[in-house]
Amino acid sequence: MRILRPPSKWGRVTVWLGILCLLLWIATLLGAGLAGWAVFTTLVFAVLLCKWAYRPMLWRLRNRLIVTYLFIGVMPILLLLLMGGLAGYLFTQLAYTFHWE
Repeated sequence: MRILRPPSKWGRVTVWLGILCLLLWIATLLGAGLAGWAVFTTLVFAVLLCKWAYRPMLWRLRNRLIVTYLFIGVMPILLLLLMGGLAGYLFTQLAYTFHWE
């Protein structure tokens, strides 16, 4: 139900235009000569819907791209540094145990 009550003015206009578009298409199917108006309102509705829904979709895509970058770009570097640090620590402990000089 939240999608039927958008917070912005353009969101409300888009919802009402979508309802009008649906009613015009139903009237066209019932035989009224409103096909031109139905097509026009559908095009305007599509433009407003793209404008209204663009920002949330882009926000979700950006968050997914950030998570993907962290797992593909940063995690291998952290794992390599961890393995190098662990190997260095074990090597120094081994050298200290056997007194290599």
